[in-house]
Amino acid sequence: MKKLVFALLALCAFASCDNGDDIPRKKDRTDIPLTKSEQALADAGNDFAFSLFRRVSSSHAQPSNIILSPISVNYMMSMLNNGATGKTAEEISRVLGFGDSKPEEINAYNQKMIVASADLDPQVTVHTANSIWVRDGINILPAFRESNESYYKASVRNLDFSKPDALKQINGWTSKNTDGRIPEILDKVNPNACIYLLNAIAFRGEWSTPFEKSDTNKDIFTDAQGREQEVQMMNASFLGIVCEHEKFRMLSRSYGNGAFSMSILLPDEGVTNAEVIALLNVQSWKQLPQNRNGYQIHLKLPRFAASYDINLNDVLQSLGIVSAFSSDAADFSKLSTTRIFLSRALQKARIEVDEEGTKAETVTLGEGWASSPGPRPEMQKMDFFVNRPFIYLISEYSTGAIYFIGEVNQIKF
Repeated sequence: MKKLVFALLALCAFASCDNGDDIPRKKDRTDIPLTKSEQALADAGNDFAFSLFRRVSSSHAQPSNIILSPISVNYMMSMLNNGATGKTAEEISRVLGFGDSKPEEINAYNQKMIVASADLDPQVTVHTANSIWVRDGINILPAFRESNESYYKASVRNLDFSKPDALKQINGWTSKNTDGRIPEILDKVNPNACIYLLNAIAFRGEWSTPFEKSDTNKDIFTDAQGREQEVQMMNASFLGIVCEHEKFRMLSRSYGNGAFSMSILLPDEGVTNAEVIALLNVQSWKQLPQNRNGYQIHLKLPRFAASYDINLNDVLQSLGIVSAFSSDAADFSKLSTTRIFLSRALQKARIEVDEEGTKAETVTLGEGWASSPGPRPEMQKMDFFVNRPFIYLISEYSTGAIYFIGEVNQIKF
């Protein structure tokens, strides 16, 4: 009963549905303490996450497997924002939801999230790394360097971009900070580039209660095109909470001590992922717990893996970050004495989900050019069979911050 009460209280805090498993905790879950203004930044970050996800998903002519890390985009753009001013800074702040927060306030919030997330749970690893690579001869202003070194622990290095070793070093950093699962972020160093800003996040989470491998069986998953696939379907039964919407249901399954969880949004029969994605924003996300119920759940979840590469230029411009990409209008005068604009922003991400837990990694790059446990109550049973396209999110409990968000339309593993 205590666990059920805990789950209900957790749901009141933000829109997640605890799986209700009674599990031994190696370390009690701790919260990331945020001020009111910092929580506003966390909420705005989630709103950006849904906006980014919606734009990327809708850009595909056919339903696709997608995985994004909005918080990684946020970290990279926040580092870049330390060099922005004028209209460029205003657009970045509006789209990312910084509001009237000053760069040092944004930096302090991001620093708190980076440091705290790494030590919330011994069964979960959140490794975050940042780096800035500067072409020899480009003058980086001291305040820009100091802010990113201090708040983001970014290594700032000068390189001769014309030498082959430059590509090797940047990709080597990428591989090292994703456990080799994203071996490279660039296929070449652009001869016009004068700066690269990179953020990498590697997430490793063990389920609070692992799926029993002996319970995994062959089953059918019907993809977005109506084709049936034979997949490896994991099975689990437990007392849990399901959030119910008129078009979908949501179930969360926790990692480790519950600081992080994966929320699975399963559209109702006849409802597409796109219809559900169109409904998602920070307000609807927070309102989901208003219709939650406890069930004895039989969960079927396929093993799945996905990787996704995207050039973010068009997406970020469509959301409102426009001048940063203009060689004439970009104002990064707090970054360098050289006129610089954002020529390219891209992200690579991947995820793998199995009986033991989840591995997920991402690298986001910005390229700048010179321009120039007790008795349980009886509950109704619910079959939560993830045998058709679905949406998933990996988020942190106390802040609600979304680290990864994606959709599965066809199973690959």
